[in-house]
Amino acid sequence: MDARWEKLTLLLKNEEFPLPYTLKVIGNNSPAFQEGCLRLMHRFPQLKQTGSRSTSKSLKVSFTFEFTSANAEEIIDVYQAASTMTDILVLL
Repeated sequence: MDARWEKLTLLLKNEEFPLPYTLKVIGNNSPAFQEGCLRLMHRFPQLKQTGSRSTSKSLKVSFTFEFTSANAEEIIDVYQAASTMTDILVLL
């Protein structure tokens, strides 16, 4: 596990599970990024899309997902999968 996931694991260590969790992904407004979001929801069916926004010129787009996580590993799995999406810029 690389350092960024280890830090997230430490942050989540003191949380009580199950835990409601919100994930926001920001990326280029491309078919590849939107397809990546669909694949993420397919891989993790517990993700529910609760919002989306585009920038004023529609060059970037964000999607917000909510889910109830059973444990820290589940959150990290979602982050790891999202981090490999084409055209992703930011994970929050």
